[in-house]
Amino acid sequence: MFAEDDERKIASTTSHEAAVFKRVVGASLTALLLVAICGCAAFQSLAVPASMRGMAPADEAFHGVHDALFETFVALDSLPIDVETRALALTARDHLWAAQAPSPEFRSALAAMTRLDVVARRSARLRRFVAHAGEHRFDRLAASDRTAVIRILSECDNNSLRLLAARLRMLYLVGAYASPFGTAVAGVSPRPLLHPQIEDFVKANTPRFPASWLRYDRAAGRLEPASGEIDELIIGSGPAGSVLAHELARAGHRVLLVDQGPFVLPGSMDTRKPPQLEESGGVRFSTSGSVAFRSAEAVGGGTTVNIDLAFPPTHASVQHQIESWRREGRIPPEQFTYEALDRAYAWVQASVGTRTPTEAEINRNNHALWDGARRRGLHPKLYDLNSYAPGASPSPVTDKRSAVSQLLFDAMRDARNPLAVLPEVRAVRVLFGHRGRTLVATGVALVARPTWEAQGVLHDPLGFGLRPGDSVVVRARRVVLCAGTIGSATLLLASGISNPNIGRGVVAHIAMPVIGEFEQRIDALEGTLASVYVDDHAIADRYFFEAMAAGPEYLAIMTPGDGRQIYQVVRAYRNLAGFGVMLLDTPAPTNRIVLDPKGRPVIRYDLGSKDRARMRLAVAEGIRVMFAAGAKRVLIPSSENLLGSGTEAPSGLFMSDSSQADEVAKRLAFIPNRTALTSAHLQGSNKMGTSPTNSVVGPDHHVWGTEALYVMDSSIFPSSIGANPMQSIYTFAKLLADSWISDSAATHGR
Repeated sequence: MFAEDDERKIASTTSHEAAVFKRVVGASLTALLLVAICGCAAFQSLAVPASMRGMAPADEAFHGVHDALFETFVALDSLPIDVETRALALTARDHLWAAQAPSPEFRSALAAMTRLDVVARRSARLRRFVAHAGEHRFDRLAASDRTAVIRILSECDNNSLRLLAARLRMLYLVGAYASPFGTAVAGVSPRPLLHPQIEDFVKANTPRFPASWLRYDRAAGRLEPASGEIDELIIGSGPAGSVLAHELARAGHRVLLVDQGPFVLPGSMDTRKPPQLEESGGVRFSTSGSVAFRSAEAVGGGTTVNIDLAFPPTHASVQHQIESWRREGRIPPEQFTYEALDRAYAWVQASVGTRTPTEAEINRNNHALWDGARRRGLHPKLYDLNSYAPGASPSPVTDKRSAVSQLLFDAMRDARNPLAVLPEVRAVRVLFGHRGRTLVATGVALVARPTWEAQGVLHDPLGFGLRPGDSVVVRARRVVLCAGTIGSATLLLASGISNPNIGRGVVAHIAMPVIGEFEQRIDALEGTLASVYVDDHAIADRYFFEAMAAGPEYLAIMTPGDGRQIYQVVRAYRNLAGFGVMLLDTPAPTNRIVLDPKGRPVIRYDLGSKDRARMRLAVAEGIRVMFAAGAKRVLIPSSENLLGSGTEAPSGLFMSDSSQADEVAKRLAFIPNRTALTSAHLQGSNKMGTSPTNSVVGPDHHVWGTEALYVMDSSIFPSSIGANPMQSIYTFAKLLADSWISDSAATHGR
């Protein structure tokens, strides 16, 4: 412990970093907890036992449990850290409490940890432990007993208990290691989030938009043109929505583009970081907890938040998948031909600014994959990137090119026919009229969302004056859903469209990191973050290796083991390299998006047996590649018994020999909440097809059983697109825009 005066002094010297952490991370923690800890009904019934419902223990009791959980996951009192670093940890702990204390879900989770005897009814091992300890309140246990309780929860046969431990673990590790404490332990300087002269930058770079042709009638709750009608109402501004909006407006269509996320001025911040720009605060889990999903929630969609890895639709793996759709009768012979895709993709490259990096840009982290793959007889390649070349970005905090900077701003500034963009507004349902038995889309019901009050966020760019909670009806000739695999399926389900295929058979490109520790410095966040991939197995075995880089918080949550083991791994951060194993998974009808009783989307997803077998082999080969690169030890995020002989390995420790990959190939079972799997490429919830019996949209993208309602985003893929999907989405949208413009010219002489 240290003197109170020392704590005040240290807190004052770190106030700026703490304020940035609190502003950017703290606000997202409630959203993360809502989804991660109480994301399914089964877990809610566990987190709030029947005997405890209605109880309201004093705040000091909850606060004590919170502090004990933080100490357990961070092992604060037993770490060999200096006074300054300890003060940073305490600041992170207190910010986490301040952010979470008002949340009923958080309080329910803490209540569960005050009655371990009730929780233990689902675990004989925990029941015996609690009886032996003679104490059922988590914060009153000795430190070693608290660690033992978390391990019992994490390893028991009951998945609800594993889910409890895993979600608490993620909450506390993100709260600790995404803060200045995490960067101090890792020995790195955090990349700045905001432009250093943010106010001046915003003032100088915010465009002046022409007066809108739309008018908001607050009394009537309508947003409508001053005259005429809206040609296209597009829901979702990701790669598909942005291309359609840009091209249709350029061709003279009146277009309104709506997105429920914030509108960030390009260059004002590093948009890869803030969880406020991601759906559910950056983390959404499958109902079993087997996979953590990440999706964008921002103007520009995934183009705003991703790390810009660009695979052309002419890539061999993508072509292989498209040809399989053709063979299976999912698309007609003339759909998505190589020649059409090649022409449209040339436009995408020119418009978005896609570039190929040079070998000189391969940093030490990416070289681990490059060198290891070559030594394994594989053929590493350079990604295309939607980013500026080193030193060419107009912003010192980001090198990103996005649909906002490359497409939307130009269309919004076109005085002849400006594109209308409405951010921070959620589409509630599609509105329909009837033509006989056919539903005819006539518009969408919207509700304004609370805004993210951060510098660089453009609120109400067209001056409509919407207030959070305002309900708005917008009518249009054509409604186009571009809200992504989660968003578009949710809107179709909420709109009452009768088609059992909606939401069914999602694919996710399941991924797992392989992390290697080296003798030499790696410094993964220096230079171009990602430049290397390996696709030797993309067609035959359907997996990729892709270079990746992430901050200390990601490393912490991907490291199994207790707080001390996690701390030791994060301390080695500068000597760690990593890449991802990405599986092209197979559609299964049980993997689907459904709505819960409150109308919120829920993802049911688990790897099938054949996909598990392929993923085991892929992870094992990834381990061999990392050892071939020169790693002295290798870690994967699993606490399963992988090496036999009763050894829980890696269990926070590293494998030390490439031969251990053979055991991983045999034993890795992907047990939910014991092995971490992630996904950033959800696809296939509204599959395209030639019949409504097995698809949601036809080859022309219209929703079966409707008129004037279309879907264009990753949800239309009949199966995996075969690689990272961003560039294919851009390209498919360009083809659709060209088709509609051609039809409009023929019909109306535009």
